[in-house]
Amino acid sequence: MSPFKIGGVLLCLVFLLQAQQQVAPSGYYPNRYRGDVFIGDVQSVNKETQELTLVAKDKDGAERSFTGKLAAACDVPSKEKGRKLKVEDIPAQSVIGALYMVENEKHDGAKVKVNSAFALSFLKFGGQTMTKPVVFHCSTEPFTQYKCFDSGRLACVQN
Repeated sequence: MSPFKIGGVLLCLVFLLQAQQQVAPSGYYPNRYRGDVFIGDVQSVNKETQELTLVAKDKDGAERSFTGKLAAACDVPSKEKGRKLKVEDIPAQSVIGALYMVENEKHDGAKVKVNSAFALSFLKFGGQTMTKPVVFHCSTEPFTQYKCFDSGRLACVQN
């Protein structure tokens, strides 16, 4: 089974859980990935920085937010060869699961922690509920460099 199918099936399990920060299900992800997922409504996107901000309410009703930068433009299945999804293509009223890693970047000589989203999955796209959430990979890291991440929910099998 391809990494896209494995990731899609496993992400569907995550999205059955309540929105906000989650732990990814067992599966194959980039080597540095530690299982962080944030699920929420798209609040804003920034074309210049390729950042998106998601918001969700936790169990107590408190609002939480997540800001992440796409690691790269996302691969999308399209009749247009080479079509990539950028943050400015994400419509309002979308609900997204962002799989991300915390990266260190330098800004004005200082190290800053940045949430780098390497995959997005849409539960709603422009207000329309997706019957099967689609995973868009937003990474330049080749799948040959992916490893098994075991969240303790399912066992990973590695060759």
